[in-house]
Amino acid sequence: MQMRIPQVRPPHILAEGPSYDTKVALIGCGPASVSCATFLARLGYRNLKIFEKEKYIGGLSSSEIPQYRLPINVVHYEIQLMKDLGVEIQNERKLGTSDITITVLFFLLKLIPYSKLIRPSFNLYFLFIWVIFQLD
Repeated sequence: MQMRIPQVRPPHILAEGPSYDTKVALIGCGPASVSCATFLARLGYRNLKIFEKEKYIGGLSSSEIPQYRLPINVVHYEIQLMKDLGVEIQNERKLGTSDITITVLFFLLKLIPYSKLIRPSFNLYFLFIWVIFQLD
């Protein structure tokens, strides 16, 4: 099965509608965000920004997976492909109360009322949470 999404952004997409200017924030620069940003950029979205809390990018692919299983140059290659499509990465930015706050996320989770909702700086957020639970 082919996905039929080109590796590079077709030139004619640059002139298409305003929906491609949607501001998208991706939290964390791990494999999920890299994949999401790459595909959105290939589809024509131009305003993609990834916020990573660490000094390095790639998430667990860069820090925890052994080199013999996933060489770091493969991870860097995928990240460079994504950057070539225009995705911006900001390191040492973390989700919390003092740096990046997403009040809209708290509203959606019903943790704060609508009256406390501050207009967010981005139109769309991508947040992939990877959690391991140990069952006794």
